[in-house]
Amino acid sequence: VTDQDVKSRLGKILNKSLSRHDGSDCTCLHGSSNFVVTEAYQVKNLNLWRRYQRLVRSIQDKHKEHGISLEEINPSVSEALTEFARDLTVDLAGNERLLLHGTRDFELARAIATEGFDNRV
Repeated sequence: VTDQDVKSRLGKILNKSLSRHDGSDCTCLHGSSNFVVTEAYQVKNLNLWRRYQRLVRSIQDKHKEHGISLEEINPSVSEALTEFARDLTVDLAGNERLLLHGTRDFELARAIATEGFDNRV
């Protein structure tokens, strides 16, 4: 990612991430956040991405076919992450959410992108 605005917005999201998914405060060692994103990479495995998109369309079709309406996710996703997700055309109405995953090891990130996560671990 070369756009400084995108890196700045990622930093803001990280700095607002002191809450856990259940709304309680994070007790991590980092304490108060003051992250500055200096590098960011968007790594995609196009085959996995296309497979994911087909699955999403299939689920959407089944919802329509069976008259299923989705409930809102609770607790809700942070405003900063929701705003960032909109820019990436994430289907928030369909309860699709954005997951950001960081690692210090670029080779590990490359392996995840090419092979996917190992759900057995």
